[in-house]
Amino acid sequence: MKFSQLRRIIPVIFLLLASVPAAAQIQDVYAIPAVAHAPGNAGTLWVSDFHLMNPQPHELTVTLVFIPSGGGVGDAFDIVVDPNTTIYSDNLLADAFLLSEGRGSLLVAALPEDNPGLQKIQRSFIVHSRAFNLTDQGTLGQGIDGAMTGLLDYDLDQISALATGVRNFGSPGVGGYRTNVGALNTGRASITLEIVVFDDEGNNIATMPLIVPPQGHVQDALPTPVNHGTIEFFVEDPLNDVQGFVFPYASVVDNRTGDAVYLDPKLLALPGSLFKRALLRSPTDGMPIDAIRPILAAAHHRGRGALARGADGMKIVGPRRLE
Repeated sequence: MKFSQLRRIIPVIFLLLASVPAAAQIQDVYAIPAVAHAPGNAGTLWVSDFHLMNPQPHELTVTLVFIPSGGGVGDAFDIVVDPNTTIYSDNLLADAFLLSEGRGSLLVAALPEDNPGLQKIQRSFIVHSRAFNLTDQGTLGQGIDGAMTGLLDYDLDQISALATGVRNFGSPGVGGYRTNVGALNTGRASITLEIVVFDDEGNNIATMPLIVPPQGHVQDALPTPVNHGTIEFFVEDPLNDVQGFVFPYASVVDNRTGDAVYLDPKLLALPGSLFKRALLRSPTDGMPIDAIRPILAAAHHRGRGALARGADGMKIVGPRRLE
């Protein structure tokens, strides 16, 4: 039963989940579905900044993993964050991963083996990124909070995700808006993300399959014009590993200015499906560490990063820059 059917019985049988308990908690592992340091349409230049805050009374060792778009092995490194401090980068892919150009996703985790003796809540932290268009007039961009929970196969848990405020018409550099859609797949199998587009009157006007490689990221343009519409995301392929999650997203860019708005999909679920998913994990627990271990094992591990301690704070420095 998908959105076009559920909308008739919304008052009775569904919960629109952010999930409230999960949203109220910080976690020990996050996914940031979209990061970039790359040129875009109409002369835009996209850059991602990054902030990580350790609220604990003890230091944390945190691992950052960059997953390049389209597949391929990413880079990982560890960094030690002092108690009650915030570390940052104004250009994450350049500063931390030494990339002159790239796009993809980011995983951030405080692993138990790197923080011995600490329970999950004692390893928890908070992250935020902003993907912005860097212009002569300043930055035009979108905030991206670290995601903690995503989609599994729809047949498995009957959970999809909704993103509204979709606008896709006009021409880059001229007028109107363009919408990009993408996803991070942490599972071991390639998946098909079904993207269903609804107009403001509830009509299903298009369906777009997006193939996301295993342990990979992909982004593409929405192929159909729509104004003030909504997207529903489904994972249609069963995952070989039920611990693998898919994190979809959409981004609306003003064609005239290059300003972007990130659309963070909210999970849509029948109440009964929440109990079904609870057999796999608690909806309030966020993404388990085990979901990213295959990605960590495959990544090029670059050792330990560092912090440049300047007057304006503690900036992330990539490990290879220390050599």
